Amino acid sequence: MSVWSGARVTGGLWRTDKHLVLTAQHRYDGDLSCEQYVVVGPDGPRVYRMWFQDYEPERLTAVLAAAGFEVVERWSSLTGERWARESPWVAVHARVP
Repeated sequence: MSVWSGARVTGGLWRTDKHLVLTAQHRYDGDLSCEQYVVVGPDGPRVYRMWFQDYEPERLTAVLAAAGFEVVERWSSLTGERWARESPWVAVHARVP
């Protein structure tokens, strides 16, 4: 399912001049989603896609290990909050051993 929305903007994240931002979120099976932004300015449209995959911490550790990484540390946010299992977020520091 996709849901689109739009906004006229002057300045901001995507451009410094006046532009239109169309936003859609697409959800797929397997906790996968894509946020798509179509930014339309005087020089035409540009499309940006941000892909998100939701992982439980144990599954993320296994995926990273399969790619040759080890998890060094885990947090509940990107600001370094101490890890708590009930947190809706997980941030990890991973490295090649």
